Amino acid sequence: MNKALVIGIGNTLRGDDAVGHLVSEEVKGACPTGTIVLQKTGNGLDLLETWKGADLVIVVDAIRSGNTAGKIHFLDVNKGGPEWDLFGYSTHSVSLGEAIELGKALGTLPPKLFVCGIEGRSFELGMSVSAQVKEAIPRAVKLIVETLERRGHARSIPDEELNGTD
Repeated sequence: MNKALVIGIGNTLRGDDAVGHLVSEEVKGACPTGTIVLQKTGNGLDLLETWKGADLVIVVDAIRSGNTAGKIHFLDVNKGGPEWDLFGYSTHSVSLGEAIELGKALGTLPPKLFVCGIEGRSFELGMSVSAQVKEAIPRAVKLIVETLERRGHARSIPDEELNGTD
């Protein structure tokens, strides 16, 4: 099976910026067997090393583009990518957009790279995650798991979901 990674990035001390970590925690229990789920601070240079050798990568991060908090942008980077101004705001030293552009220039992007960007509202130090962002988490998890499954990463069904059938 190909190597699949889900990387939740962000800062858990900065309100909605924690959403990448929160989504990745939920994905751990729902994702296909063999998928590696990681949490990172979002340093773009670290991401370049983290996704090296992976066939499929989904990065989850908070974004601030002026849209409604909780809006999900699910982007296929290898199909031309988004307008990187969606990722213009960053609490990280090297932004996700900059890491992707650097990966393109170096020829080191994974063959399948997706970004799940969730619009945030509050990024101040010490703030809680906003209600709108919390409400987006289950939708983001569903999109990520479906993407993994559609690309050949089958989900194992826990015994309790089999309802006693063989």
